[in-house]
Amino acid sequence: MPRAEEMFYPLAMSSPIGVFISQEKRFRFVNPGFERATGYSKDELLHLDPMSLVLPEDREHVRVSAVKMLKGASSQPYQYRIRHKSGVVRWILETVVSMEYEGRRAVCGYFMDTSERRQAEETLRQTEERLKFIAEKANDLIYRYRRTPRPGMEYVSPSALPITGFTPEEYYANPGILRDMVHPEDQARIEAFWASPAPSTQPIAIRFQHKAGQWRWLEINRTPVLDAAGNLQAIEGIARDVTERKQAEEALSRQAEVLRNVRDGVIVATLAGEVTFWNSGATAIFGYSSQDAMGMAMVNLYPDQAPQNFQATLKDIAAGTDLSAEWRGWRKDRSTVWVNLKISVMRDEPGRPIGILAIVNDVSDKMAAREREREQNALMEAVLSSTPSALVVLNDRLEVVLANKSFLHDFPAARGMALGRPIADLLPMPPLLDAAKRVLDAGESAIGLELVHDGAGGQRTFEVNILPMSADMRAGQKINARVLISMIDATESRAAQERLYHAGRLASVGEMAAGVAHELNTPLTSVLGYAELLESVDLTD
Repeated sequence: MPRAEEMFYPLAMSSPIGVFISQEKRFRFVNPGFERATGYSKDELLHLDPMSLVLPEDREHVRVSAVKMLKGASSQPYQYRIRHKSGVVRWILETVVSMEYEGRRAVCGYFMDTSERRQAEETLRQTEERLKFIAEKANDLIYRYRRTPRPGMEYVSPSALPITGFTPEEYYANPGILRDMVHPEDQARIEAFWASPAPSTQPIAIRFQHKAGQWRWLEINRTPVLDAAGNLQAIEGIARDVTERKQAEEALSRQAEVLRNVRDGVIVATLAGEVTFWNSGATAIFGYSSQDAMGMAMVNLYPDQAPQNFQATLKDIAAGTDLSAEWRGWRKDRSTVWVNLKISVMRDEPGRPIGILAIVNDVSDKMAAREREREQNALMEAVLSSTPSALVVLNDRLEVVLANKSFLHDFPAARGMALGRPIADLLPMPPLLDAAKRVLDAGESAIGLELVHDGAGGQRTFEVNILPMSADMRAGQKINARVLISMIDATESRAAQERLYHAGRLASVGEMAAGVAHELNTPLTSVLGYAELLESVDLTD
């Protein structure tokens, strides 16, 4: 074996890449690296035509490239595909040289499997294309800012134009454009943000001036790019126009401030009823501070509401059924407070339920007044029911709005039809109607009237008092009460008085008759005495 061949063999056998020698369309030598790259054994390969491994569509390319390289017309390796013994297509990078082998001209090839690198390159290329596409189509601004050696923008996505009004080319041409755009009050913050080599965990929001002149808000994320020594070289990141969000946050902040200071209790809760907002009005009503109330279950404020029933109520509210009610509540000190409660669902822009809004008013005074009114009405009802006087209350049209049992007893014709009827229809007593009109118009009482009523039971006499009802007397009533008439049946008492009068008259006549008799008896007695005396005396003497 010539000296060159003696040196070639050990080098080829130890080479990590594939090495082969082909001669007259047959492999004459293959090293272990070539076997690994193709999947075939040495014995299998030595019986194959080298071109049989190449995919048919790449064979002409391989032939032309190999000829050029063998003739010295090209020195660049060429790539092509082979089919591995397993059937998998692999990419090969190959160079060939002409050599003497066993006294005849042969081709020596260096054969490297580049499939993984090729796949990685293809993956990288596709990734770069996707990223470029995303960067060009994204609504957010994607950037790379160079810190050294000369600060300036290395990349700005096309979305810079709609967001800031400046084109990417304007950013590249003017390194100081960022400094000119940022609000003076935010300059120090953005410089510190970009100067730090540490990765940012939170974005920074700064104000910037749009090319058209208006101030807008930009939220910026950043990732530092460091060299091997840890020095900051560049910054990559994303910037987003958050002007509308900032304006909404400011509006919400103003609304929240207003809600915090309104006198009504304002409570915001999750759909499950856990408090997320609590204003000073709610604190005044229930005694809990905002800190105490956060996360508290709303049902704990209302002792009369069972948890399962309250959850069912919240589900109804979330479905769109508003609640308006008066409930007994518990203050922090467990004292009772009565509240008027209005609860409705809160929805986001698409209309999805996102929470519960409750407006609460303290109505304890009203409930106490209502209880007092109930007690007063009960007392009045008891008095009206038990008094022997016939009582009737008239409105400003002199229609009956209230009548007690005694009235209905004394005037049976009014039973079942008194309320709402004019008093003139029930009691056709013109003097009574005239007196009631005078009391209504003048506002002065008529006391001690004596009126006669002709009814089915005959003629009856009533002592009547008519009084105007003052504001105090009407307080708490839900009727238009203006005149109160009190009537006492005096028929029997008047008859008794008449009998007593006649008895007195008879007694007087008797006394007079006795006096007259006495006056007559005295002289008559004397006359009779003298007559008897004369009868006993003899007048002839």
